[in-house]
Amino acid sequence: FFFGPFVAMHPNQHAVMLEQEALLREEGPSRGSFRVGFCWGMLSMLVFLVAVLALSPARVEFGTSLAAVNTDSYTEATTGVVFPASLKPPADVNSEYKILGAGPRIKKIGPIGVKVYGVAMYAEARTAKTALKDYEGKKPEALQKDASFYETLQTGHFNKLIDIRMKRGVGRDTMVNALVEALEPRVHALDPKRTDELVQKFQGLFTDKSFKEGDIIQIQQVGKALYLSVNGDTRPAIVNEQVLSDAFFGIYTDDSAVSPVAKEHLVDGVPSLFHE
Repeated sequence: FFFGPFVAMHPNQHAVMLEQEALLREEGPSRGSFRVGFCWGMLSMLVFLVAVLALSPARVEFGTSLAAVNTDSYTEATTGVVFPASLKPPADVNSEYKILGAGPRIKKIGPIGVKVYGVAMYAEARTAKTALKDYEGKKPEALQKDASFYETLQTGHFNKLIDIRMKRGVGRDTMVNALVEALEPRVHALDPKRTDELVQKFQGLFTDKSFKEGDIIQIQQVGKALYLSVNGDTRPAIVNEQVLSDAFFGIYTDDSAVSPVAKEHLVDGVPSLFHE
């Protein structure tokens, strides 16, 4: 209808319009207004959905290019979350962890892709050099196609950390249930008899009521211990449960990783591990 003034109108079309106007007059202001309002409402909704689909972050989640790790920071492109290039986490303050890469966690709600958080993986520089020595000098594009590289990230014997930075506020149950939904089948695949026990241990780490935008959630493996820190507050560790650690890190590194882009970018920081 936006082009109406510029289109020649057929006589029959004109007659139809006159009939519709007459019908609206006969129906009275209430029914006529309802029809007009309903049409405008549907049109507005359609325009809104088209705009959302055009701008939805889910449209840009896949196929991003390799990102450079700067001296001080690493910016995740989709969410805009800025991660430090290195850090000393609360559960291991005497060690330096270097970023391997980061990506977005997008949750699809109908046709809309919602940016929930940015997620990065870090490796403790000293132990990771030994565990990842077979990949030194390999091009990032080659590492992305190397299943053994991602398996080493998941189960390799080095200290590592998943750093989650919230882009929106969510309730505790919503966040934990989402993590458990991804964790449970991975635990079951490794130790089906202890799945419920191990998942409950993981859930018990989260004593928070909710998470707000900007909150930092860090889940870290140090030796044989798994720690949770929220905004620097570190909870008592789960110890001697390697199955749980392997299952958790698989959420972001295995073939069904919840953020394919984050997995794709875990090659970005590998060169910096070997070039101080």
